[in-house]
Amino acid sequence: MTPHFGLTSTIPLRWRDLDAQQHVFHGVHVTLFDQARGRMLASALRTPDPVYAIARLDLEYLHQLGLDDSPVSVTSTVVTIGTTSITTQERMTSRHGTEIACATTVLVWLDETMSKRALTSGERVALRTAPAEAS
Repeated sequence: MTPHFGLTSTIPLRWRDLDAQQHVFHGVHVTLFDQARGRMLASALRTPDPVYAIARLDLEYLHQLGLDDSPVSVTSTVVTIGTTSITTQERMTSRHGTEIACATTVLVWLDETMSKRALTSGERVALRTAPAEAS
């Protein structure tokens, strides 16, 4: 897989993200990946809310995450572009440089009736070649 467009987002952790053991709750990782992926897609496609559904999410937890690790950096990259879907990979690292988690996500593009639709040629070009910007 040849990576296409990618973007690294810096995201602060919040006290409410913690569980009883003072670690970031596992479900929050999904939210952090979603935030970064949304920023990347909005930047590539120049639209604030592209309409898609997550068809698959594979997440691997590599290291515990605590408030002292904030902010985290999440890099989201488009790795494949299909007819109606794209696959992205995300990597999360702590402010100390420790790799925390990684994910692979398949996104299916939707039309106004929430049915699967083909990506446009403009979307394909943007997802392949949009310039990376930090946020």
